[in-house]
Amino acid sequence: MARAPYGRGCDGCRKQKKKCDLTKPSCSRCVRSRIQCIGAGQFRYKFVNETLSDDSRQDFEKALSNRSCQTVMLFVPTNEVTEVSQKLVSMLQVKDARFDISIYGDFVNQIPQRLGCNKALDAAVSAFTTTMSYVYSSTHSSEMYTSYGNASRATRLLLSDPVEAKTPDTLCAIYLLMVCQGWVNKQDDSSPNHAKALSYLLNEADVKSWHGTFEKNVAETLTFITLKKVLESFSHSSIQVDPTILSSSNISGPNEDETYFDSLQVQNLAKLSKLLHHPYEDLIETQTMYNQLWMERIKMHQLLINLPNSSSSDNVRSTEVRVQMSFALILSFTLLFNSVLRSFESTFTLELLTECASLVDDAVRLAETATQYRPLGSSSMPLCLVVALAASYHDRSRNAEIETLLELYQQDSNTTNWLEYAQSLSEQLQNPATSSIVPKPHGALGSPAFLTVDWNELGRIAI
Repeated sequence: MARAPYGRGCDGCRKQKKKCDLTKPSCSRCVRSRIQCIGAGQFRYKFVNETLSDDSRQDFEKALSNRSCQTVMLFVPTNEVTEVSQKLVSMLQVKDARFDISIYGDFVNQIPQRLGCNKALDAAVSAFTTTMSYVYSSTHSSEMYTSYGNASRATRLLLSDPVEAKTPDTLCAIYLLMVCQGWVNKQDDSSPNHAKALSYLLNEADVKSWHGTFEKNVAETLTFITLKKVLESFSHSSIQVDPTILSSSNISGPNEDETYFDSLQVQNLAKLSKLLHHPYEDLIETQTMYNQLWMERIKMHQLLINLPNSSSSDNVRSTEVRVQMSFALILSFTLLFNSVLRSFESTFTLELLTECASLVDDAVRLAETATQYRPLGSSSMPLCLVVALAASYHDRSRNAEIETLLELYQQDSNTTNWLEYAQSLSEQLQNPATSSIVPKPHGALGSPAFLTVDWNELGRIAI
């Protein structure tokens, strides 16, 4: 429909359906009728059906493509939730593997659709989008601390509701706060341990009733994060994760194909963590698990080699980052099992020393390759290097190379001193049979006091 002019007569003449002489200031008919002359000389339009010819259509499309013909909206109506959503969507559009936030889980892409229904999630996303500036600038601002403190308080208030505390949205909020914590806190901060609360709530939640895509992705991602924290608990007394967490979870893994790795499935990761914490209870099972990890390490190494050139596209680089993260996790567990088996006289062999050297070589090469994806795309490498350094304490020449890489990756970490971490882990791995690898928790896991201890200072931010 197009508009076409159809008359400029005044309102009085148009109403009487007479021709107007358009005289100013009043037409002759209005003068004779002694009425006010309104609208004389003004164009009026009506809509008519119009079919564009091919040439006209091309000219029309060309005009639309011209920026000068487009209308610029000077003000976009918004509120706090839509503003936060816009920021997150903008971050999700970044496909540079160094700053791609999708490494934190596939469910991150679905978060904008869920904003406005959970205050803790809204505040956590606001903190996430604000503190993300640290990744680019490595500097802190008062706005970062304010948004993080607001999100912490909003989450703490929601945790007082036993139902809302166990929803996927709330667990997602805690996870995002855990990510933000690594950006806003300093190494000497006694920060609250979000991982402990996350593991507790995830264990208490009815994961089997989560059927949506978002819910399943949240459960799977947070389970991996929780079990990864088991690795960190070897030398961090502030991280105390029950190694049996989610061992009965009903989260299904992918179908068996060339990218399927049995040891990376949720149930088996829980089994790995239990064996690492109590290897002397079943050394045969520990050896069996180590052999499985060794074979899957070979399979993962081949998968990484067969990937297309990383310079071809963003999708290929994203795939390479994900494979590197999985490879780093497998190498970490394999090195830990290797070290544990070498510490027992009944299981020690020279072959284990040779295999340890090969695993350390893989870890070093992987970390060197992943430096191109710093800081976010290589976030799994420091922990792998820490385990490699702790496992190869007998090889001083190799240690110097690993320490150099850790110093490079230390620039991306704001909360953990990786070299101190490796030294502490090395001391514990050298004699796991006589020392407690995992520090004893302050309270009984699963009791209400466990959550209270972790979260009573969550809103306190020290700048």
